[in-house]
Amino acid sequence: GDSGDREQIMKANPSVPHRTSWAAISRMRKNLPSEESWRLEGLGIWYAEAPGVVIAPEDWDALHDEQSFGADDIALGIDVNPERTHASIGMAARRPDGQYHVELVEERRGTAWVVPYVVERVKSNNLRAVVIDGQSPAAPFIDELARNKVRVTRTGVLEMGLACAGFYDKAVSGVLRHIGQHQLGTSLNEARKRELPNGMWAWNRRGVASDITPIVSVTLALWAVDNSKVERPRRGSGQGRRVVVG
Repeated sequence: GDSGDREQIMKANPSVPHRTSWAAISRMRKNLPSEESWRLEGLGIWYAEAPGVVIAPEDWDALHDEQSFGADDIALGIDVNPERTHASIGMAARRPDGQYHVELVEERRGTAWVVPYVVERVKSNNLRAVVIDGQSPAAPFIDELARNKVRVTRTGVLEMGLACAGFYDKAVSGVLRHIGQHQLGTSLNEARKRELPNGMWAWNRRGVASDITPIVSVTLALWAVDNSKVERPRRGSGQGRRVVVG
C-alpha cells in the first residue's frame, strides 16, 4: 500500500503519536534521501535480499541442519580477499545419508596463519583434497604448502565455473546442508555473479567492503568432494574419513 500509511508507521514506530509527533515523522521522511530509505527507516520494511543476490536468504535457511556433519571425502578450500586482510578455510564432505555438508572451518584476519593451520589439518585428518584457485589472491599458498609437503589441487577458470555451478545446483536441489554459521550466510548475501569467458560464472564481491572468502572457500571444497582428478594432499592418504576439527 501507500508507504505513508499511518497504521504501518505506527506499527513500525510504537512511540507514534504519543512520544513522537506526526510532525517529527514528516520531518524524518523529508530528510531521508530516498523512498527506499524511508521504507527501511520509517516503516521498518527490510528487503530479505539485496538485488542480484544469487541464492535467496530464505532458500539458504531452508538448508540449515544443526546436526549436519561430513563423514567421507573431506576437502578443504582456501580463499583470501584481494587486500590480503582476511582469509577463510572452508570444508565440504559427503554426509552419511549421501547428501553434502559445507562448513566454514576457520576465518581470521591476515594471512600468516593459513599455511601452518592447513599443514596441521592435513597431518591430523585424512583429507581428499586441499583446493586453491590458481587465479585468486590465495595462489601464493600453493608453493608455500608444497614446501611443507602438502599437495594442493589448483583450479583455473573452468574449474571455478564448474565449482560455482555445482554449489548452486546442490543448494537449489536441496542436497546441500550447513550448520547455520552466520559468516557463511552473510558472505553468500554479499556475493554476486561475475561472468567468465567460457559463459559460466564465478562469485564476485558486491563491493570492496564485502568479504566473500567464506562462500568461495566452501564452494572450492565442495567441487573437490566429487572430482576424481584432485590431488591427495599427502602420499598414501585414503578416502578422507576423519572429521575436520578447528
